[in-house]
This record gives sequence, C-alpha cells and structure tokens, in this order.
Amino acid sequence: CGRTTARMQKVRSRSDDMLIIRGTNVFPSQVEDVLAGIEGVTPHYRIVVDNATGLDVMTVEVELKPEAMSDSFAEMDAFRRAIADKLKGVLLVGVQVKLVEPGGIQRTAGKAKHVDDRRK
Repeated sequence: CGRTTARMQKVRSRSDDMLIIRGTNVFPSQVEDVLAGIEGVTPHYRIVVDNATGLDVMTVEVELKPEAMSDSFAEMDAFRRAIADKLKGVLLVGVQVKLVEPGGIQRTAGKAKHVDDRRK
C-alpha cells in the first residue's frame, strides 16, 4: 500500500476504563477475557478496588454457574485459587477472588458497571 510509517496496533480499551493497581495498568476487559475462558463462571463479575490498608487491593467477585457450585470447601477454594492464578498471570498483579452464588451479582438495565472503585 506504500505506507512508510509504523502500523498501529488495535486499540485495546479506553484509557478512562484503566485502573492503576500498585503501579500496574489494569483494564476491566483483561479480567473479562480471562473469566470468559474459565468453565463454570458466568459473564457477570464485579471488580472492587479499595485501599483501606494503605495499599490498593483489587477484589474480583465472580459469579458461578449452578453446576460449578460444590459442597466441598476444598474444591471451591481450589477453584478460587485457580481463577486468582490465571488473573495474576495476565494482569501481573495479585488479586483477591471472591466466588458468588448464581444470581448474586446485581444486574442493571443498560450498560453493566463492572468496577466499584472505593479508593479515596
């Protein structure tokens, strides 16, 4: 085509959606992509960012599908840790994962609000 300049990459996400957690840029779309690849979770999630202890802490609340629910605490904890490890591998920052029962994350009409930033 005769282009002499560098080709730009596809835009990943809007910069106003970006969160900075302990110096690392995190996009909610990255969390969504990781969760979409995990069997047993719904597409409904919420990211809660807080700094009550002085450090930024990111908690991802993940809604489970009914068939992923288990009575065994060990199985549920292993599943939670597996999700946290996958998120850490992509985001490059450790996150806390909270598993939520089916229907536990509030649905809103219109665009879903996935981020709850409680930092002051």
